Formats: sequence, structure tokens, C-alpha cells
Amino acid sequence: MTKSDQPRIEYLDWLRALAVTLVVVGHSARPLAPGGAVGISVFFVLSGYLIASILLRDGMLTPVNIAKFILRRVARIWPMYAAVIGVMILITSWASPTMNAIFVRDAMALLTFRGLIGEWIGTTAGVLWTLYVEFWFYVSFPFLLLIASYFRAAWLMLFCGVILSLAAKVPVSEDLLYQYYDQLLIGAIAAYAQKTNRIPSLIKHPGAAKIAILTIVALGLLLPVWHRNFIWYTQSLLVCCATAVAILAFNEHPPKLKLPAVSYVGRISYSIYFVHAMILDFIFKTTDAMPGQLPLYFLLTVGVSSFTYVAIEEPINNLAKRFLPFNRTRRAKELVPEPTG
Repeated sequence: MTKSDQPRIEYLDWLRALAVTLVVVGHSARPLAPGGAVGISVFFVLSGYLIASILLRDGMLTPVNIAKFILRRVARIWPMYAAVIGVMILITSWASPTMNAIFVRDAMALLTFRGLIGEWIGTTAGVLWTLYVEFWFYVSFPFLLLIASYFRAAWLMLFCGVILSLAAKVPVSEDLLYQYYDQLLIGAIAAYAQKTNRIPSLIKHPGAAKIAILTIVALGLLLPVWHRNFIWYTQSLLVCCATAVAILAFNEHPPKLKLPAVSYVGRISYSIYFVHAMILDFIFKTTDAMPGQLPLYFLLTVGVSSFTYVAIEEPINNLAKRFLPFNRTRRAKELVPEPTG
């Protein structure tokens, strides 16, 4: 561990593990988790919270640090993302020699986060849209926060951003960024509330985290919503609020319980998110045998993800931290330990 590294926050890994489990089960055995898509909302809130937590440290909001921040986030998400796209192109072209040029063009465009594949060709391509949303949030949010902080209007910017994103869900739009920006901003609001010590008393109740977790699980297991409509967005908004409450409540009352297996799944959840889709598409090829094969499917996914985490994610992320250290204009008062996920 380098001097710039900080210990991971275990309860955040628990939330990552919950999110990726909902997504994996929702994709492979939908009857068990018909609302499993809410796992994506949990991921978005966590991203917004962690990104805002970094940027809200003293001395962080400078052009140099913002540039380094964006480069470090690209180093964090792009290598695994690019590897998945490469494998997808290779396997798809081998299985279908007549694969058309439009697919190749769309797949290559994904590498620069400029678009999405227009047709459904499997879960592997289907999960890539979330990285498009996250990347452009990483690029735009630091500058919005910089401007808002200069005018002392951070709260106004955050809440207006949520309202505008909610309004963007009303018309039919192909651009998913604006439709999901609110979910990332809800995480940022949680970070800012923590930074400014403006956490509602109800969230500080010892049982708030448990209620929030149960809410996320219930919405993931009970509501069969996988199509973007009013119910989908309402469901995901409730999950986002519950996730923000869970983060803040856990921070107020850090759990003493240790769940190393759950924490490990959370640690490698980014790899699991991609790998589970490839295994489903190219090995199992059908969900007909699920849920009977779900334990084998999950173990295989975790095994391959452990390899990709060690071989791709971790070394490149560590290099980025080493060669792109943040400049501090004064001693930083850390809001949370720097996330490694």
C-alpha cells in the first residue's frame, strides 16, 4: 500500500456487493430478482458519493487536480471496459463471420464513450451503457462543482441538477446521460450533506441503515420492472434515496460486523459486472437452466473476475495513483478515505 492509499470502507463494499448481486441475479434468473436493475441505481449513487467526496476535499477543486482526477477515473474504468469490448468483438466475429460493419463501427465508438450499440446483441453489449453515463459524469461534474463552489451555490447546483434530470425523463430520449444524472447527483448530495454536517436526524437513527438496505432488497426482489417507464424511474429513485440514506447512516454508526466474503465481492464488483454478462452470453447462452445453475454461474463469475481484477484493474489503477498524485494547496481534511473502486 502506497502512502496515498487509504483503507477501504467496508460498508461501501457491502453496498457494491448488494448492487452487483441484484444485477447478476436479475440478468440470469429474473424470476428471483425481477427488479434487479435497481442494482445499477445503487452503483450510480455510490459513484456520485465517492466522486464528490474526493472533489470536496480541501484544495482539490483546481484545474490541475480536476484534470488529474478525470485521467485517474479513465484509468480506473477504461482498461477493463476496453478489454470487454475487444473480447466481445472477437467472439462475435468468430461466431458470426457475416457480422456487419455497422456493429464494428458502433463497438469501436464505445471505446471513446461516444455512443451505444443500437441493437440488442446480448447482455455483454447491454451492460455497457452505464459506463457511457459514468464517464460523462466524471468529465462534467467537477467543472459544475468548481463553478458552483466559486459562487457558493453548491446546494443550488445539486438540487437543480436533480430536478432537470428528472424532467429529462419525461420526453422520449436516446441520451441516457441526462436521464440518469440525478442518480449520480443524489450520491453527490449525500457527500455534501456529510461534508457540511447537514444530515437529517432521522438518518442518524441506529436503525436507519437496516431499513434502507431492506428497502433496496425489497424493490429489487419484488417489483418486476425492466423497461424504462414511470414505474421504472420511480422505483430507481426510491432505491437511490435508500442508498444515500444507507451510506450516511453507516457513516454515523459504522458497523462492527466483518463480512470478508461480501466485502471481497464488493471489491471486485466492477469486474463482476462485466464478466457475468460475458459468461451468460458465451458460456451458458441461455437462462433456461437457471436458477438451478445459479451457484455455479456465480462461482465461475467470481473466479474469472478475481483474475481480471488482479491482472487488469488493480495494477493500472495503482499506476494512475502513483503517477497522477493530487496537488494540495493546504493540508487536506479528508472526508472519506480515497476509494479504490
